[in-house]
Amino acid sequence: NVKNYDDKCILYNIVLAKFSSEIKEDLTKPKNLEKYIEYIDQKDVEYPVIEKDIHFLERNNRSTLNIAINVWKFYSINHIEPYYISKNNSKGHTNCDMLMVEKKDNDDTIANHLIYIKDLNAVFREKQTNGKYQKRKKYFCPACKCFSTCSHVKMTKHFKQCANPNFFDRKYAIA
Repeated sequence: NVKNYDDKCILYNIVLAKFSSEIKEDLTKPKNLEKYIEYIDQKDVEYPVIEKDIHFLERNNRSTLNIAINVWKFYSINHIEPYYISKNNSKGHTNCDMLMVEKKDNDDTIANHLIYIKDLNAVFREKQTNGKYQKRKKYFCPACKCFSTCSHVKMTKHFKQCANPNFFDRKYAIA
C-alpha cells in the first residue's frame, strides 16, 4: 500500500501495475513513484476519483499505457462488490486491480482509498480450515442487486454484461 496523503492513490496504483518491475526503491513511498506519474494522461480527471474519473483515466491512456482498471469495493470480510470493471480487452493490456476501502479522516469525514492488488487470486482465494475448503467471500452485483457468487471470475463476467445497458436489449429483444 502506497502511503500517500493526497487523493491521487489511483495514480500510484497505476504506476505500481505498469512500472513496478523497473522501480528499485521502496514501493510504499510516493516519492519513489512520482517520476512515473508524468506518463499518465490525467485529462478531465478530478480527485478523489469516482467512477467517471476512472473511465477517463482508462480512456486517456488506452493507446499509450494500454491499461485495464478494475476496482473492487470492500464492505466487510465476506462482502466485496465490483465498483468499476474495465471493458478493455485489447491484446497485451495491463490489469490495474485495486481494492477500494473507506477510511475516516481526523475530522470524521469518510474518504475512499484505493489499494493496489498485486495478486488478485490471493484476495479472492478460498481458505482452508481443518482440511476443508470454505468460500472466503461472497460477491454481490451492485448493478442488478440480484446476482451473487463466490467466484470473482464469474462476478467479473456477470458485471461486464450487467453494467452494459445494451446487453439486455440484445439478449431479450422482442421481434
